[in-house]
Amino acid sequence: MKENGNTESQLHSPYISYKNPIQNRLGLDYGVRSNYYAETNKFYIEPRLRVAYQLKDFLSIHANYDKHHQYIRQVTEFRASEFGINTAIWTLAENKSIPIQSATQWQLGFILSKNNWVVDLQAYTKNVVGISSRGYDFQTYESENPTVGDAYIKGLDLFVKKRVNKDLKIWASLHFLK
Repeated sequence: MKENGNTESQLHSPYISYKNPIQNRLGLDYGVRSNYYAETNKFYIEPRLRVAYQLKDFLSIHANYDKHHQYIRQVTEFRASEFGINTAIWTLAENKSIPIQSATQWQLGFILSKNNWVVDLQAYTKNVVGISSRGYDFQTYESENPTVGDAYIKGLDLFVKKRVNKDLKIWASLHFLK
C-alpha cells in the first residue's frame, strides 16, 4: 500500500543443508536458512530436519521438523458502496500493523513401496502465528480494529501411486484437516 508503507524491500536468504541418504537403515537431512528482511532490519532463522529409518526394504518411517516465515501478505481492499466490491492485494509485512507470519511444522510418516505401488501416509501438526484480518477501504485506508491471531492445524495426508507401465502412472491423494 503506497499510501501506508513501503512498496519494496530486500530479503537476503543464505541456506546451507546436508543430506545423508539412507545407509545402514538411517538417513538424515538437515539445514538452516537465515533470512535478513530489510523492512524490519532483523534476521529470521528457519531450521529444517528430516530423519528417515528403513524398517524393511519396502517400508520406511520418517519424521520432519521445519520453520518458515512469510514476508508478503494478501489483504482485502474494499469499496464502501452498495455493490461491496472486494479486491485482493499484496502488501509487505512490516511487523507492526501487518505482522510477519511464522509457521512451525512437525510431521511423522510412513512410505510403503512395493510391486509398483507407493503408499505415503503423513500425519502433521502446524502452528501458524501472526494471521491478520487487516483490510483496507478506499475512504478510511485501513480497518479500524484488525485482529491478529494464531492457528493450530492437525492433518493427515494419504498419497497412493501405482505404476502401470513405463509411461503410465495413476495416483490419488486425500487430505484430512482439523
